[in-house]
Amino acid sequence: MTAESQAPATQHGAAPLAADAVARGAAPGASITFDVQHLHVWFGAHQVLTDICLQIPPQAVTAIIGPSGCGKSTFLRTLNRMHDLAPGARVEGRVALFDQDLYSPQMVATLVRRRVGMVFQKSNPFPTMTVA
Repeated sequence: MTAESQAPATQHGAAPLAADAVARGAAPGASITFDVQHLHVWFGAHQVLTDICLQIPPQAVTAIIGPSGCGKSTFLRTLNRMHDLAPGARVEGRVALFDQDLYSPQMVATLVRRRVGMVFQKSNPFPTMTVA
């Protein structure tokens, strides 16, 4: 047995495995931060993204530009698994951060969200409160 296979379970009960690699960040010399291959996204029976392929290098400034309703926010939500929270949502394809598949069964979604932050245009930190 290796030391990696003897690692203790996380607070969510899953072995650390790939989630630890995402939490640690890029390996020295990594050439791709995000690698999205053949991404398809649905809300119920409605497909909203079709066959998206994109590689984002480390420390790159990347703009996602398009008209209202074209899937920009949906795409961004797939990068940190917020799409999982929508009822009836489904994702196919590969979304990798530092070569770790974010949608693999070993990956804990909450750990992904800790590493891949989102800043929204309209903030609402607490659903019962407003921001002045």
